[in-house]
Amino acid sequence: MWITDRSLPNSGTEMCCSDLGWYHLGCFSECPLDLREAIASLIYAAPRCADVEELAQVRSILGSKYGKEFVAAASELRPDCGVSRNVSKFCLFGLPGMGRN
Repeated sequence: MWITDRSLPNSGTEMCCSDLGWYHLGCFSECPLDLREAIASLIYAAPRCADVEELAQVRSILGSKYGKEFVAAASELRPDCGVSRNVSKFCLFGLPGMGRN
C-alpha cells in the first residue's frame, strides 16, 4: 500500500509523511526498523489526540499495512512495542505548563 497525497489531504500531514519517507512503505511487508518508533508512536498517539483528525487516517492506513497485532502492541504500550517514551509521556501528561482539555 502506498501513501499518496490523495490519501492524506492535509498538507502538514503530507509533509510529515514525506519527511519520514512513508511514500516508500509499500515496499515493506513488515514495519521497517528505522521507522518503527515513529510509526508505533503515531499509532499510539492517534486516539489520544482526537483533535488531530488526520492522525486517525494515518493510524488506519498503518494498521491495514502492518496488522492488528502491531497496532495492538503500540496502542497498549506492550514491552518492545517501539513507542517513544517522550510521546507516551506527552499523551499522559501533556507539555509542562499547558492545561489538559
